[in-house]
Order: sequence, then C-alpha cells, then structure tokens
Amino acid sequence: MSGAGNPLNYDYRDPRHVERYAKLVVRNPDGSTEGQDPRAADVVEVLREFHDPVPLLRVIRAKCIDCSGGSESEARKCTAIGCALWPYRMASNPFRTPREMTEEQREAAAANLAIARARGRSPSETGTPASQHGNYPGKNERTDSAATPVPGTVAHAQEPTTGHGGF
Repeated sequence: MSGAGNPLNYDYRDPRHVERYAKLVVRNPDGSTEGQDPRAADVVEVLREFHDPVPLLRVIRAKCIDCSGGSESEARKCTAIGCALWPYRMASNPFRTPREMTEEQREAAAANLAIARARGRSPSETGTPASQHGNYPGKNERTDSAATPVPGTVAHAQEPTTGHGGF
C-alpha cells in the first residue's frame, strides 16, 4: 500500500500492525486515543521496525507530496503559503545562508562526492555519523570508514530529490 496518505509505504495489512499500534498508541478510558512520545526508548525500537531515519527536509517533502495527492508537480505549484511547511516543500531550507568555502574546501568536497558516488552512496552518507550529532538519541549502526569525514570537507551536502520513491 503506498501513495497519498501513506508516504512512508507502511503496510497496514501486516499482522504485526496491531501489536505495533498497541505499543505506539494509548487508548484512554473515555475511548479517545493519543500517540506515545516518539522519543521514549521502547517506542524508538518499535518505530525502527518500519521507519528509516531520514533527513527532516525529506520528511517535509514527503508530507507535501502526500498533501498534494501524491503529485510532485502539485507540491511544487502549491499556493498554501500560510502552511508552516510551505517554504520547505522542495526539500530545501530557503532561510539557510550559503556556506562560503575556500577553493581547497571545494576540491575536498568534490573528491568526497566522487568517492561517495563510486561507492553508490548519497553524499549525505559520507558526513558525520548521526551518533556524533548532539540531537540524535540513537546509536550509529555504521562501522565503515565512510562514516568519518575528511577534515576540511563539507559534511552535509544537499542532494536532489528524484521523486516520490526517492525519499
């Protein structure tokens, strides 16, 4: 099951859905429901079963495409400027000032990009491991040398979105 309303392709027919749902959603005595705090340790483990950690701008892009009926072109044409996600709908941050780099830094970044492409990885996978970021509560699963950036390089290069399946 995929498309609008399910941008992460969650399979609601999966027999484990009921078990996951019970761990992620609390049913109150009055019959109402509320979602667990996704930062709770036991909840994080359940989330990892069917959600891959992805960059936040890609998540926003996925939501915008979902809101646009699954159409990338409609997300691009969106005129709902009052929406909090509207400025980020193209998976970029328009408020971010461009980083000024020296020629040496540009060359090092280009070399890292070439290495990443040769390995079949996206440029963002060659940056600082997520576990070394102060805001990441999980563990870094990677152990290869690509997880360590080369000094003086760009650690977080933007990559183009390629469509609904490329999140």
